[in-house]
Amino acid sequence: MNSTVKVVVLVVVIVACLGFVVMRFVGGKKSSSGDQIAGGGEVQMYCLDCKKPYKAKLSEEEATPLMMAGINANPKAKCPMCGKNAGVCAIKCAACGAIVPSPGMQVLMMPAGANGMKPPKCPKCGKILKPAAGSMPGAPAAP
Repeated sequence: MNSTVKVVVLVVVIVACLGFVVMRFVGGKKSSSGDQIAGGGEVQMYCLDCKKPYKAKLSEEEATPLMMAGINANPKAKCPMCGKNAGVCAIKCAACGAIVPSPGMQVLMMPAGANGMKPPKCPKCGKILKPAAGSMPGAPAAP
């Protein structure tokens, strides 16, 4: 494949990912408060400072950059345990079940090996990070 085809494929993948996120928020059911993430409920989060998972209620404006950027989000959410701005969206690893910081939706939805990128690995078990069913970043946290 030549470089222009690779660029076109990469652009199509990124547009598809962004379209998915937009459809999730615009097309999803709103909670009764109107400003919570589509589907309502809490979002699974992870503090990069104190290394603990927690659940938080975030508005769409707060959650969207955290979901898209994952650990590279800026600004990060305030952790209720340590009080520092180090909270990012989290996912549950399908291999070991650990709640770990999300690398971001763009990275998770990218095909393995796309554009020379290596797939992200779980920081707990070291296996390729695949979200467990229902644990995509921004999905409501399990009760």
